[in-house]
Amino acid sequence: MIILNRTGQAPLTFEGRLLAEHIGDPGGLSKRRHKDHRRFEVAVYQRTSGGYVLAVRYRSSYAAEAPHDWAMTCTTPADLVAALVGDVAYDPMGCVLGYPKGMPHYDQKQARLAEEVRRKFSAQVAEVLRQIPETHERVSCISPLPSAGAAGLPRSMSS
Repeated sequence: MIILNRTGQAPLTFEGRLLAEHIGDPGGLSKRRHKDHRRFEVAVYQRTSGGYVLAVRYRSSYAAEAPHDWAMTCTTPADLVAALVGDVAYDPMGCVLGYPKGMPHYDQKQARLAEEVRRKFSAQVAEVLRQIPETHERVSCISPLPSAGAAGLPRSMSS
């Protein structure tokens, strides 16, 4: 039995197995060569009864940023992908406070932080999905390119 804590909700309990995970580097250095004080842990479980469970844990060494645990069930691989990269996907900035309001250049600093957090989280998501073949986009056949000058193709692509 697997029990996943969820901040502000009852724990999620199910039978299954861990399919894929990626744990952010807690002591890694960012491009600015300072310790990375924030990390996400992304995990996907396969339920014995069918379907998946997606879990995201957030940890920060900043006192103002509380730990956050989130988990949801997904019925299909497509649902799993949508929960990670779709229009209503998990937003990693939802639990990151960032810089104190009122500090000089707050908007620019907060925007850079959001970009960095989302970039790192996106890389983690890509790695987790890479570990689950059912989520891969597949191309079943490749059609030959239309003849030169075909409608809808730029000249550079049709020659």
